Formats: sequence, C-alpha cells, structure tokens
Amino acid sequence: MLISELKREFSSESVATAFLKCVDTWIEDFRTDLQKMDIPLLIIHGDSDKILPIDATSNVLKEIVGQLVVIKGGSHGIPWTHHEEVNDAILDFLGQYESTSVEKRVESNFQQSQIQ
Repeated sequence: MLISELKREFSSESVATAFLKCVDTWIEDFRTDLQKMDIPLLIIHGDSDKILPIDATSNVLKEIVGQLVVIKGGSHGIPWTHHEEVNDAILDFLGQYESTSVEKRVESNFQQSQIQ
C-alpha cells in the first residue's frame, strides 16, 4: 500500500478501533518479542501519559531499533486527543521506507500473517 493510499484509508475511526482491540493484549508481556523484530519500529508516546509514563518505558525503548516520537502534552489516549500528530508521525515514518526493501519485507510479513 502506498503512502497516498494510507492517507485516504487512515482515519481517527481506524485508530479508535485499533486502540480498543489492543485491550486483549494487555495481559501479555511482549517485551522479549521486541528484540526479535527485524524491521524498524515506531514508538509514539505522550509525555503526559499518567497510565504508562514515558519514564517507565525508557528501558524497553533502549532495546529496540526504531524511532521514538514523543507527543507534547499527549496523555494515554493520544490516538484520540492528538490524532493529527499521531497520523503525521506514522506517515512520516512509513514515508522513509516507501518503495524500499523494508517495505517489501513488511508487506511480505503481513501477507504471511494473513495466510496463518
């Protein structure tokens, strides 16, 4: 999917849906999985998050290869409260890899996960 298509498809509604569906994963500890990731990761975190303060995640953030975007004034619900900044950060991040081997690997991994 091209960045231009993502811009059309990506809306605050889709962010809200993804945000709610992630609740089931809260009991799972995925920290060891981060070290297995072989593609760049994007972490978006609000600097005013009272539920999961950014200081509490600093050790995890050191263990990944990726980019951290801190949303100024962002609370725990940044997909809703700061959706424009979140969308821009995602699109900027993906734009770095458009038409690259990383994009092809991501697409391949996505297709494989759909088959399973």
